[in-house]
Amino acid sequence: MRDENHKQDYQKYKTEIEILEKKGLAHYYEFLPHGEQYYEIMAICDFIVIPSLDETQSGILARVIALNKPFITTAPMEGLTAQTLMSKGGFLFTTKQMLRDNVIEMACDEDLRRRFNKNLKYYLKNTVSWEVVAQQYNEAYELANLVKPNGKKVDLPLEF
Repeated sequence: MRDENHKQDYQKYKTEIEILEKKGLAHYYEFLPHGEQYYEIMAICDFIVIPSLDETQSGILARVIALNKPFITTAPMEGLTAQTLMSKGGFLFTTKQMLRDNVIEMACDEDLRRRFNKNLKYYLKNTVSWEVVAQQYNEAYELANLVKPNGKKVDLPLEF
C-alpha cells in the first residue's frame, strides 16, 4: 500500500486473501515492493499484477518481461500500455471490474498464461534484448558518421 487513501481497500483485500488462505486456496505474504526479495517472489508467481497509477512501474514491468511472467497492468500509461501491446504478454485494465475479470481469467487459464509466456520470450529475444538494441544503436551511429562529413540528411524508415 503506497497511498494512505487506499488503506481501506488494502485491508479489505488482505482480509479476503486471508479467508482464502485458511481454505488452502491462497497465501498472503507481506513484503516491501522492491529489492531482491520482491524479484524472488515475482519469479515464483504464475502471473504478476501491476496496478500502478504512475510510470515508475515500467522498471517493474521490464523485470516481469525478463522473467517471462504473464502480467496485468494499468492502461492508459504510455510505457506500460506500449510494452503490453508490443509484447502481447499480458492484459491491460482501466477499471476495478476489468482488473477483477483479468485476474480471474489469468488465474483460471493455464493455456493463456503459456501463450503470454511464449509471446514474452519472443518479444524479449527479438525486440528488446541487448543484442537487438545494441545493433539498433550501431546502425544509428553508423548513419550519424555518414552524415557528419557531408551534412546530408539521412532518410530513416518509420520503424527505425
